[in-house]
Amino acid sequence: MAEGLRSLEILDLSYCNLIDGGLPEDIGCLSSLKELNLNRNNFERLPQSIAQLGSLRFLDLSECMRLTEFLGVNMAEGPWGQDIEYLSSLKYLYLNINNFECLPQSIAQLGSLQLLDLSYCKRLKELPGFTGMQYLDTLDLSFCNLTDGGLPEDIGSSFLKELNLFGNNFEHLPRSIAQLGALRTLDLSHCKRLTQLPEFPRQLHTICADWSNDWIFNSLFQNISVLQHDIYASDSLSLRVSTSMASSSSSASNSLYWKYDVFLSFRGEDTRRNFTSHLYQGLKNRGIFTFLDDKRLENGDSISEELGRAIEVSQVAVIVFSRNYAMSRWCLNELVKIMECEEKENGQTVIPIFCDVDPSHVRYQSKSFKEAFAKHESRYKDDVEGMQKVQGWRTALTAVANLKGYVVPNDVKSDADCIEHIVDQISSKCNTSVSYLQEVVGIDTQLRKVESLLQMEINDVRIVWIWGMGGAGKTTLAKTIFFKLSSKFKDVCFLENIKENKHGMYSLQNILLSKLLREKDNSVDDKEAGRSMLSERLRLKKVLVVLDDIDHIDQLDYLAKDLSWFGKGSRIIATTRDKRLIGENDVVFEVETLLDCDAIKLFNQYAFKEKVPNEHFKNLTLKIVSLTKGHPLALKVWGSSLHRMDITEWESALVRIKKNSDVEITENLKISYDGLEPEEQEIFLDIACFF
Repeated sequence: MAEGLRSLEILDLSYCNLIDGGLPEDIGCLSSLKELNLNRNNFERLPQSIAQLGSLRFLDLSECMRLTEFLGVNMAEGPWGQDIEYLSSLKYLYLNINNFECLPQSIAQLGSLQLLDLSYCKRLKELPGFTGMQYLDTLDLSFCNLTDGGLPEDIGSSFLKELNLFGNNFEHLPRSIAQLGALRTLDLSHCKRLTQLPEFPRQLHTICADWSNDWIFNSLFQNISVLQHDIYASDSLSLRVSTSMASSSSSASNSLYWKYDVFLSFRGEDTRRNFTSHLYQGLKNRGIFTFLDDKRLENGDSISEELGRAIEVSQVAVIVFSRNYAMSRWCLNELVKIMECEEKENGQTVIPIFCDVDPSHVRYQSKSFKEAFAKHESRYKDDVEGMQKVQGWRTALTAVANLKGYVVPNDVKSDADCIEHIVDQISSKCNTSVSYLQEVVGIDTQLRKVESLLQMEINDVRIVWIWGMGGAGKTTLAKTIFFKLSSKFKDVCFLENIKENKHGMYSLQNILLSKLLREKDNSVDDKEAGRSMLSERLRLKKVLVVLDDIDHIDQLDYLAKDLSWFGKGSRIIATTRDKRLIGENDVVFEVETLLDCDAIKLFNQYAFKEKVPNEHFKNLTLKIVSLTKGHPLALKVWGSSLHRMDITEWESALVRIKKNSDVEITENLKISYDGLEPEEQEIFLDIACFF
């Protein structure tokens, strides 16, 4: 090893296609080396002297698919490796997307390790013990195909904050998980064989799981009493459950809902017209609601209050780092705000994207980032507060560069495949129906039943009908399903209130074609031409379509007559009041009326807005709710009509409701909501069927 390299701190050999011998055997002599990036190389073994890199903090061996020997261990045979106590400074170890079957037992000696990424190591059979890894706070084992016994029983002895078990094959998890006192996030999504859950750590904040798995669903609610925070469900559905144990401060912080799915942070003059614009369009096409400050001036020492609020109410913050990103004080302040929100652990996710810049330049403020900070420090050299701000920028850059992100090679700034991959990953982090679902009462069970009928795991084309009387919640249920599943499809369309269309069938066909093909020019002015174009242009596209409120067979014939019109994996959801429109062999879900507890909750939302004033009102509420038979619209109408009325008026209303004829009850509902549209008034006529 050349003497002049002994002071080297960063060595990036990613994408170099190195083979055995490409790394010098005495690489361990680089005593100052802090970061070693060997991502995507072709060696089968590494020099054993790597274990002597005492200053090394960051080691990336991801996607070294041919690597069979690591730290003196044959990764397909033996568990014992050489002593690696000299790697005492190593904090971040990336071994993801490799073919390991086992890891060295000596890896437990990495006492400073904070992050271990083993995702997509699909041949991994088991892990060594965790004793000794006292600072490990993030463990990613997603898509490792682990089975029972794959997780060590002593996992509870660690201090993990985040444990990602997405897409594994266990049936049971170690009971010691309950001892993970620092655990905040547990991801059990797509663990389809899981039949039993252990108790949860009391401080657990977020659980990602598949609610369609009845075992998971039941186990979660059996164990919910120990939680101090909320439960979240994966695949875009967020279910918030408050427990009596939650503190007032906890409840306040968890009342947050997301106004935006994604907040995009970027240096305008660097990437606005290339990478960022392509990324924004990709997110928009996928139906991901993204905040983009397109008129950003990026001047001054502070960001606007409006921009700060936008960051706070965005579920995912995506930061596009470019070569001159650190030149902008505006961008750096924006970054600090993002990282402050991330530290609050309200469920927000931060995803860094490194566009034409190496992550190490961001992490250690080197190269162009070093030049930028030289200017900032010169500007604030006589300003104590200014220098503190500069240090805050440095801290934020180091922290965000250690998060899992994406490196965009120079030659693919606008490459469609690259953008699509990034959008896929961002989409998986977005619970797009969170804000919509907050006010939906009693929908969870029906939602799971419809999902089971859709059978998303099967790559065929199918239609599912949602049938029920007016006001029963068909559109609400269909819209919730649509929001929840949209991220799984590239092209989606929700055709709402088809029955009320006054502009001809071809107008609906044009909306459908425009949404699914993302083309505005291919319009039709004849329903036969529209049907022909639908059958020809969509047959290779996987789409999600909701046809809401169909009342005539022609509407189905000209919009989705034949499932062969759509590509494999497509799902069509249709809602109707008329069961005669549903085919004999079609799959149908009949909307269920609300359970008593949910009916009371919905009524109270409209009648009181807050808590029931006293016991007398509570008794009257029970009597009125019983008359609605769980019909959502009746509950909303009667609740709204009685809002802010005194107890005498409530008693009088109850007497009238009991005595009046069916027509008079319906008329009461009309009068109460006389400001509604004719279509909504028509629904009231259906309510009479209950009485």
